[in-house]
Amino acid sequence: MAFKGEAPYAAPDVIADNVRTECNLPAYQGAAFERAAEAAGIQIERKSTKDLPGAPRAIRLQILNALSAGNAFMGHRKQVTLTAKLYRDGAEVSTFKATR
Repeated sequence: MAFKGEAPYAAPDVIADNVRTECNLPAYQGAAFERAAEAAGIQIERKSTKDLPGAPRAIRLQILNALSAGNAFMGHRKQVTLTAKLYRDGAEVSTFKATR
């Protein structure tokens, strides 16, 4: 399956500056996806964004939103919302959205 290797922000301007500069979420989420896919027996092939539409099977991950709030006294709240789109021969065949 073709994959860019990271999960970019869909709209970086809605993500807090501290999250964008400190967390390295695009690379972290991409690596987590690759580990999970390979553990499930799915072979990942890194491709550039422009090469994804021509791949027989491709997936595109994007970070829709990310939240990091709180402090040591009231606790921390961290949350990421991702979307995944699965393509087969350039046509979108499935989408998925999750928040954790």
